[in-house]
Formats: sequence, C-alpha cells, structure tokens
Amino acid sequence: MRMMLEARGIKYYEPAPDQVKKFVGVSGWIEESGKKRRLQGKEKKDAVKTAVRELYTFCHPSDNVNDAFVLAQIARHLYIMQNSPVWQDMNVLDYQAEVLNTILNPPEKKKRKKVAK
Repeated sequence: MRMMLEARGIKYYEPAPDQVKKFVGVSGWIEESGKKRRLQGKEKKDAVKTAVRELYTFCHPSDNVNDAFVLAQIARHLYIMQNSPVWQDMNVLDYQAEVLNTILNPPEKKKRKKVAK
C-alpha cells in the first residue's frame, strides 16, 4: 500500500501502534495493587476493544477490524482538521488531540552518532 501511494505521489500518515491505542485511551499499562505492569498480547487487544466499545459503541470480534476502525477515526479527524474551518468545534478528547498533533507535527528524529571502528 505504501509503495502504491508513494508511486502516485499521495501523501499519507502512518500512525504508530502506540498512537492507535492512545487515541482510544489505552496506555498499555495497568495498575494492580499499587504496581504498574505492561499489558501483554491479548490483554492489550481486549483493552482496545473495550475502549472502542465505550467511546464509539462499536464492537467487533476481530482485533484487526477494531484497529481499522480506530485508524478510520484518526483519518476522519485528520481530514476534518485539515479541511474544515470549524474543526475546533469537534469533540476531541485531550489524549486524542495529542495523538493528532503528534501525527501532524512529528518530533524530529535524533541523528545517530557514528561509532568508530
């Protein structure tokens, strides 16, 4: 898909997996009895599925469909932000706005130092 878009000169955004999770309020961490631990595998997918259901009342048994739904919501918001003068009137949660702003204005990547051999 990327190669086809690039060959046609079409600009696209590629949200990172953590941005997809963050857009629906999933941090990837859970607090249990005063300790934080990272969500693993199915736990993470279930957290996304639950968040999508709560935010959008959308539910699908496939993790891929839920991820695609979140990507579609990100694309919809980006389109509106770039093409509508009244996008500020949208109901965007703080963590969603942060994801959208990071996608539109990605931080500069640090240059790696060359290691002498």
